[in-house]
Amino acid sequence: MKTWKTKLALGLAAIVSAGLMATALPAAAAIDFSYSHVTNSAPITRTYNGGYVDCPAGKLAVSSGSATSDLRGALLSGSVTTAGTGAFASALGVDGGSLEVRAACVDAARLRGSTTASFNRRDSRMNHWGQYVDRATCAEGTVAYGGGGNVVTNGAYDPAGAYTFGTRPEGRSWVYAGSVALGSRSLLTEAHCLPRTRLGTIVTVNRSVRGPNSTSRSRVSVGASCPDGYVAFAGGAWFATIGSDTPVWHGYLLANMMTTNDRGWVAVGDTFSPNTQLTVRLRCTDRLG
Repeated sequence: MKTWKTKLALGLAAIVSAGLMATALPAAAAIDFSYSHVTNSAPITRTYNGGYVDCPAGKLAVSSGSATSDLRGALLSGSVTTAGTGAFASALGVDGGSLEVRAACVDAARLRGSTTASFNRRDSRMNHWGQYVDRATCAEGTVAYGGGGNVVTNGAYDPAGAYTFGTRPEGRSWVYAGSVALGSRSLLTEAHCLPRTRLGTIVTVNRSVRGPNSTSRSRVSVGASCPDGYVAFAGGAWFATIGSDTPVWHGYLLANMMTTNDRGWVAVGDTFSPNTQLTVRLRCTDRLG
């Protein structure tokens, strides 16, 4: 009998490798640092589940990511934590499986001067299922990283979060898109903001894949890589109608994370609407700190 840890390894290997097949990763970049990639794995029950991962002492998180091995489940909310010392993510379980939460961490000195921005949405209509596309915008002269969205209850991230159909960096903003019934809770979109002077040249890479023309739940995956000489510092993925950039709830994410070579981003999900694409956006730099 396979343990939940074995199932996690097999499930994540399958969906993440599927995403990596979508992009060719060039030779290693000539950068003077590397991230510490930390993960936390836990079994998923057939309900809502959440988990944290902490960076090593003296380090802060640049990006967060997550993946579920429950291939009929879905990723929910997630982001680098408000304090920046790690990451949080949640998932919905259908068949069980496991959730992996990942953070890419760097020496805190490299993120000196970082601040946070947020947007807090409330919608007290009971049992109203909203589809929200929200934005947290950093101050002029800063660049967004480590963003995302979380449902908040009594000041804490709620594992019963939003069905995430989009989370992506946009220059000095972070856009989060999720579907959820809030009631007395709130949806908090956050971004960490780094002074532009602490980053070198910035390159943005977008890659998209189209889903089948079907209303059946169908698997899609896409990956992107920074150019040679660059590393990733922010990334995300979103579902949209083909030809549009606006996130729409046309699918469920199963994996959304930076690759451990520091240079790529991968997303895997299921679409349930025709005329849908899944896009990965990767923000790259040749200097951090």
